[in-house]
Amino acid sequence: MATLVLATALSCAAFGAGCVPAPRGPIDLQHVEARVVYFGLNGPRSTVCPGEPVKMDISLDAIVDGDHVRLVKHRFEIDDYIFDMRQMHLSSPHGFFDREGTFHPSPDVSATVHTGFVMYARAPHGPAFSVRLPPSYECTGRIGKEGPIGGPGEGGRDATLADRNDDGNFAGAAPPAMGHPGQQGGDGGAGPHLAVYLTYVKTPDYTKLLAARSTGDDDALTLVAPGTPLDIIARGGRGGMGGRGGRGASATIPGEIGGVGGQGGVGGTGGRGGEVDVYIDERFEEIEQWIVVDVKGGLGGEGGYGGPGGEGASGEVFTPRRNGSMRAASRIGAAGQPGPSGQRGARGTAGRFAIHKVATSEVRAPFQNHGAIVPF
Repeated sequence: MATLVLATALSCAAFGAGCVPAPRGPIDLQHVEARVVYFGLNGPRSTVCPGEPVKMDISLDAIVDGDHVRLVKHRFEIDDYIFDMRQMHLSSPHGFFDREGTFHPSPDVSATVHTGFVMYARAPHGPAFSVRLPPSYECTGRIGKEGPIGGPGEGGRDATLADRNDDGNFAGAAPPAMGHPGQQGGDGGAGPHLAVYLTYVKTPDYTKLLAARSTGDDDALTLVAPGTPLDIIARGGRGGMGGRGGRGASATIPGEIGGVGGQGGVGGTGGRGGEVDVYIDERFEEIEQWIVVDVKGGLGGEGGYGGPGGEGASGEVFTPRRNGSMRAASRIGAAGQPGPSGQRGARGTAGRFAIHKVATSEVRAPFQNHGAIVPF
């Protein structure tokens, strides 16, 4: 390695001061002995939030051609030793790594509340290394779900020569027919029915967290850092998109414009908002100021796209002259105009929610099967 660097320097000296040495290529880890692997997070935090991808900063000390060197993921200086992250066998029982080394943690807070996020790394030659990073809960302030999204409307049928025009004539006796309109999108589904229990808990890494457990149409658990809002979601589902309009009929007479495309279908109506009952530990009334309950109706679906215009007809038209001969003239028919887009569907009606202050024993019960989460 030292010989290659010296040769580059001599070559640059021969060509003058303007020559810049080329950076080193990536080191093949198959040919080095790893001694130490260092894990780091490429960001200001030293914790991992469930469900939030985080870029990892991996480096290692290794012996390369008899020299002790530090290999890094991305070069900072032109002569840094770098390596291909794909050669590091990164793994975790609490998520997965992509080919760039970004860690995608499990969104299940209960899976890591006791263990934290454990990660393993092993180069082709050398021992395995591991690290435990504690969880954080700044990104987990949401529980519940939206209603199902409505299905898209069917597209309108393309117009043909057999379609009548608005004046009752067959196509060919009048301008080519407009494409058929798209169908209305399906209505969104209603939001869920939820019972949500709230209290403060402690875990192996934290002395105080807001815990939320939902039952009913969505059985879920989340933990939230103190001072972070909790969104309880039970919105109606979005309406489906309207169907695309059909294509306008093709023209048949040279120079004639194609038929207009059909109008897009109306978007589906949004689903009705859900029903939520929130049960707050009576010892901690201040929890109410940190929750936001969303039972709005679902958004109406987008209107469908207008159908494309039909093809214009091109060709020669022959007209008689006074001397009895025929005059030929080329006529080029343009494509028809696309149809108008459909209208957005109506928004769904709002649902209902209520907040109840209840005894501690009633709130504790839903957390009994989560041993590492201990209610106050």
